[in-house]
Amino acid sequence: MITIYHNNRCGKSRKACAFATENNKGYSTYEYLKEGISMEQIKEILAKGQYSVDDILRKGEAVFKEVYKGKELNEEALIQAIIKHPILLQRPIAVGSDFALILRDEESLIKFIAHS
Repeated sequence: MITIYHNNRCGKSRKACAFATENNKGYSTYEYLKEGISMEQIKEILAKGQYSVDDILRKGEAVFKEVYKGKELNEEALIQAIIKHPILLQRPIAVGSDFALILRDEESLIKFIAHS
């Protein structure tokens, strides 16, 4: 089963879910802003997507600018920032048994359909 890390207030996230539905992809949503996100979940996204923490971090969010911008933070500190402030997680992210994809554009949506 595919899990889409979803924020219902995000248009790209809603679009990714609609795209998955239109293409008959079985998925569930994980509302990480309500449920939180764990170290294990973040590490799974990083490993399966071959991403760096920078790839999945939303640096434009106010909390990032106010609390973390300009600080020298290692990967562990950035992961802890996402755990503490889940709004910092890029969205939407689809995670399957052998992949993780950030679904922010048409190209990534096409890759998503090809994966599962």
